[in-house]
Amino acid sequence: MSDALAIEGGSPVRAAPFPPYEPPPPADGGDALEAFERELAAFCGGERVAVACANGESAFALALEAAGLDRGEVVVPSLHGEAAAQAVLMANLAAVPGAVDPETVNLSARGFARAMGDATRGMVVSHAFGHPASMEELLRLAESEGRALVEDISEALGGAHRGKPVGGLGAATLAFGDGHLLTGGGRPGGAVLVEASQEEYVRAGRAQHGGEPDEDAVRVALAELRGAQASLQTRRAAAWQLTERLRGVRGLAKMPHGRWVMHGYDRYVVRLHSMLWQRGVAETVDALRAEGVPCDLALGPSLHLDGPVCALLGEADIRLADEHFASTAGLPGELIAIELTFRTSAEVDEVAQALRKVAAASTRDAGVGSTGTR
Repeated sequence: MSDALAIEGGSPVRAAPFPPYEPPPPADGGDALEAFERELAAFCGGERVAVACANGESAFALALEAAGLDRGEVVVPSLHGEAAAQAVLMANLAAVPGAVDPETVNLSARGFARAMGDATRGMVVSHAFGHPASMEELLRLAESEGRALVEDISEALGGAHRGKPVGGLGAATLAFGDGHLLTGGGRPGGAVLVEASQEEYVRAGRAQHGGEPDEDAVRVALAELRGAQASLQTRRAAAWQLTERLRGVRGLAKMPHGRWVMHGYDRYVVRLHSMLWQRGVAETVDALRAEGVPCDLALGPSLHLDGPVCALLGEADIRLADEHFASTAGLPGELIAIELTFRTSAEVDEVAQALRKVAAASTRDAGVGSTGTR
């Protein structure tokens, strides 16, 4: 194989696309909706009840209502928090960006503390790319300040922090989606997990938020849920193997796997060391795609720069100052998310080979002053 990148006329590492995800046959027999809700609650630790919803947006709205977030401000992750911010804005609340941990891209306790104001009623915690957030620390802070906590577990279903499954603290929301553990076969759907005392309230409110999900989506999601442990093990095995294959690659690092974490691996994230990387992140994505690797930019711009978010808070709000987000300012130009569509050891090797090939071309003769984000 030529060392020349495919995007520059060389031969790609993999010419054929990876096999697309094929959902399992829909679960048959009985009341699929009741079974899905019961089994989802059990999968998330059994401390909450699950209520299936028409789509992810309705699930988010119900979770906010169940948490009592009906006015004021809600802190959301400044990065990878677009879905949370949209849900908060749709509920006629103000979304306040909170700084994230630069290692995990999850809302940090310090970020939440700095983002709090007199009108703050709670926070939304999203487990970015499947890496569970430090929930005990965040919950402790929320309780000490008298604020509510909502989890978005769409990307981290099956993950856990210190043995505690995601979805077991506060109200939690889940959306079906491509790449997630639950896809619903491409049909919309979702669920909210709440305390048993809130179940009747949430079920009554579901009718105002789109009603129940499509039965076909539920039956596929139920089948996916029943095979979730096997799917998670396959994802983890692929991710661990890829991590091993990438050891020592100059200019490239995986996002750390935090201590006490059971990762959900919704996607596999790699980070470009900008001082060593001459190729911009968008150019790197294009180069990897040309080599046959399904990937994309991991992050959009920070929400403290978002127009609708700033408009509600006022651009003079000191919580939006760049200095509060300095430690993560470069992340959108450094992180690439790779879809975990590869399953076999040979496919993992191809992904690693493509990453090594692009890394060699992108760090060759790199100047120390290169930013990698041109």
